[in-house]
Amino acid sequence: MKLRSYLAAEKLSPAEFGKQVGAPGMAVRYWIRGFRTPRRDMMERIRQVTEGQVCPQDFFSTEEGAA
Repeated sequence: MKLRSYLAAEKLSPAEFGKQVGAPGMAVRYWIRGFRTPRRDMMERIRQVTEGQVCPQDFFSTEEGAA
């Protein structure tokens, strides 16, 4: 699942999600838009916080349904 879809499903803002993973809201916005890719350790934190719904490979796939 893409991070954008996860945030929508959970009704979280980028700033709220950033607090959960320990990142600035602006960084989360960059990840959502594909301007930046989270560091490896942050990808693992995102996977943990989302209980596996958003995985590292989700940042590299181009389609919502791709895994």
